Amino acid sequence: ELNKILSFRKIEKFSNYENQLNSFDISGLDYDVLTEGDLFVAIFNENGTGRWVNLKESGMSDSDISIFTRMAATQVGATTMDRPEWVAANPNKVEAYC
Repeated sequence: ELNKILSFRKIEKFSNYENQLNSFDISGLDYDVLTEGDLFVAIFNENGTGRWVNLKESGMSDSDISIFTRMAATQVGATTMDRPEWVAANPNKVEAYC
């Protein structure tokens, strides 16, 4: 069962909190950009639409989510992908192609 969970990839995104986004340091010295925020996974529908789901909805602790991200993604029903690295974003629209 664990091998099956770990063999599938999901599309993930990290969203840091607004106060960190507003204080972003373009000099490259902003060490804490990834210290606070939430990790989300994509759930796609049959009709081509989708939504982002916060991994906190898995019921796991933040540290467990950080270590067992794929397990948390499976618990919230994230869509599995063969090659999530092949996702392409449209630069002119709010669209992504899988």
